[in-house]
Amino acid sequence: MAFNGPYKLVNWKVGDTEWTEVKNHSYWNAHHVQPKAIKYYTIKDPNTGLNLYDTNQMDRYQDISGDSARQLSNRHDFGTDLTSSTFYIEMNQKKLPYFKNAKLRQAISLTINRDELSNNVLGKTGTASHSIVPRDMTHHKTTGTDFVKEPSALADQQYTSYNPKKATKLWQEGLQETGQKELNLTMTTDDTDTAKKTSRILTKQF
Repeated sequence: MAFNGPYKLVNWKVGDTEWTEVKNHSYWNAHHVQPKAIKYYTIKDPNTGLNLYDTNQMDRYQDISGDSARQLSNRHDFGTDLTSSTFYIEMNQKKLPYFKNAKLRQAISLTINRDELSNNVLGKTGTASHSIVPRDMTHHKTTGTDFVKEPSALADQQYTSYNPKKATKLWQEGLQETGQKELNLTMTTDDTDTAKKTSRILTKQF
């Protein structure tokens, strides 16, 4: 990544599932950078990654499955780190122009039980987000309040809370406004274990 000044990527090619970053001697604080090199692996199967970690073939493993997180939560080497990322659903309005109707999009949002999704898929290692901007990225310089606290609370009241009754009402209104009787939708997702489980739960909630 562009901001990883202490290290630089070497000999990486498109499609590689492993790569190495070496110490950047041009970095302003290079004499304090340890270790001299870091090797990364892309491992799609969480159980494979965990086995490699447990047999000391890797020093750190992240993105474990929710099932593993629940089983390993009491281990001394288990921990969670907040990341500045948000996962969301994007509607293909170009292919399906009726998704330009805000009520249809809001209805789908209101059918998602974010807490249940996080607990079941991530094993309580993630948090439900009510803003496209992740929390704890920046704070008001005077009050110290999280930048996203107020808009997140407003969004939760309007369309990111779990409210099937309101979702049904908005969906019916959206269908009527767009002249649709019913919609058959297809969801495209990543091929990771977490993404597959997420999509299965989302399709049930929809």
